[in-house]
Amino acid sequence: MENSETIAGTSLENPDGLHKDEGVLHQVKEANKEDGKEDSGISSEDQTSKEQYSRTVKELDSQHFVVQSDKLKDPNICLDAPFYCELCAVKLGNLNACQSHVKTKGHKKVKKTKGEFFSLLRVAPPSEHQILALNTLLDSVFLKHGLCPVKDFPTRQEIAKDVGKTVCDKFPECSVSIYGSSFTGFGLQESDVNLDLVIPDEVDVPHVLLSILDLLRKDEHYCDVKSEFDAKVPRILFKHLSSGLVCELSPGNGTAFKTSCLLKKYCDFDPRVRTLAVALRYWARICNVDCQAEGGLPGYSLALMVIQFLQETKPPVLPRLMPYEAIDKDSPHASENFVSGNKEEIGSLWFQLFRFYCVEFDIQNLVISIKDSIPVTRESKRWGHRRVAVEDPFSSKRNVACSLSSDRAYDYFFTCWKNSFLYFSSLPQNGK
Repeated sequence: MENSETIAGTSLENPDGLHKDEGVLHQVKEANKEDGKEDSGISSEDQTSKEQYSRTVKELDSQHFVVQSDKLKDPNICLDAPFYCELCAVKLGNLNACQSHVKTKGHKKVKKTKGEFFSLLRVAPPSEHQILALNTLLDSVFLKHGLCPVKDFPTRQEIAKDVGKTVCDKFPECSVSIYGSSFTGFGLQESDVNLDLVIPDEVDVPHVLLSILDLLRKDEHYCDVKSEFDAKVPRILFKHLSSGLVCELSPGNGTAFKTSCLLKKYCDFDPRVRTLAVALRYWARICNVDCQAEGGLPGYSLALMVIQFLQETKPPVLPRLMPYEAIDKDSPHASENFVSGNKEEIGSLWFQLFRFYCVEFDIQNLVISIKDSIPVTRESKRWGHRRVAVEDPFSSKRNVACSLSSDRAYDYFFTCWKNSFLYFSSLPQNGK
């Protein structure tokens, strides 16, 4: 095995490119010293023939997925032949048979449809040095861009309290509460403050919204107050002057609030959950796939993807909670005593997260569901095949990732995802 070293410069920038310049995660490895060739008594013609054979075998392996049987993970599947085509599951008796096989229409067709997947299967995990560099990178992203429990959480809670006071002075029967990433801790420092306006059934909703809009416009603590009453969910947008945070106040967020409580429950199980979720939110921002209004994904769908992955690791980092029981304060929770036996470093889990949705989870046919241990198919929900399917844990008929609806947006998202998987993988050995 060739020796190599890594340099710990890292970056999350440009994950959809595969550049490995100085300062990004992929570290430059030292060139290996070439061993001097000794006189073995082999003629130059024989030496050339052996070198040609070796080159051909390597080419068949790297370009056509035809491997020597003794290099298979399970050599027993090809005991009676020296070569095996992993794409076609065909045993091959000699080099000529291999070269003929890769020229057939059948092999070319399978390579076109499955070649990329098999290439991704072969991607090696990052080295120990790279994992250490990734640990540093992810901790840095979390501290720099994640919400600070000491500073950011209290500020957002205070905004909710102030808005609630303004509303309740006029409508004492109403209430305001915070939900979303400001509640779960999965947001970025620039994330909007989501506020749920609870209005009793007997109160006229349009009248309340119009009155609150007028109140906020007259309040010196807020600016840029505007309404979006023609949206699917009518809302009021405004900026909190002292913090500079954009706020969104809307009614009817009962399900979203329940989901926030559940995500917060998962977040409290293990500190790695929040670090990964924040890092993935930042990754989505860099790749410009985090804006739901522009055809991207809502932030909490990314958190659900992280949780599903952490439930599937071996051993699991997270348990599977029954959604309603998990947020019921009066319900006993058997999972409260759950202790994960998974001690993987955060850098390793980051790579595994991208690998999971590239090669382990059948994302084109299955639904990402944090409540079901048995795989849920898209067909069973009658959801399409060209978008990411993420089930709302409190509304099983709702795909929270349906905003990523166009083929172009879907292809772009997964191009970024696959390239990031390659970007954070092990560096290739010199000369390979």
